Amino acid sequence: MRNARFYNFESRDIKTIPFDKVNRKILKFTLFSSGKYHLGVENCISTKKRSAVYEMIISNGYGNYKAMRQYAVLHCYNQQRVLCLCEICYYLRSVDSFYNHENICIRYKTKGTPRNPFEVMPVKCPYFSLDRNIEAILEKECCDMKFTENDLINDNGQ
Repeated sequence: MRNARFYNFESRDIKTIPFDKVNRKILKFTLFSSGKYHLGVENCISTKKRSAVYEMIISNGYGNYKAMRQYAVLHCYNQQRVLCLCEICYYLRSVDSFYNHENICIRYKTKGTPRNPFEVMPVKCPYFSLDRNIEAILEKECCDMKFTENDLINDNGQ
């Protein structure tokens, strides 16, 4: 078939925009080779960060960032990835004072762990213990969450 005729389509009706102007935002969890991670809204055409080893793109519009971050960390923990596990640790406590809010490790006085672990993001903490309550809550709260995984190390053959 050499010639095709399309009706009701004219060339002036075709509107395209450059690839770099697409402005669709997605929620992406990125794990870096250092064990640190980031959850944030990014452009869907963003380029791979140099030290990123794993990405999780959350596809359904879920609003609870804390639960999503905890779910992503728990998912990486279950895959035995190396990362800071303080987010799902039994010994992490949320402390609210009059002026600020902070997450502290309750073992910082007795075991010498960082008081504010999210400032340092320690990897392979010998005192880590999975908070089973968080695990149970996340199973209920995130059961309908849809995501796409991208293992950046295995995909690139490194």
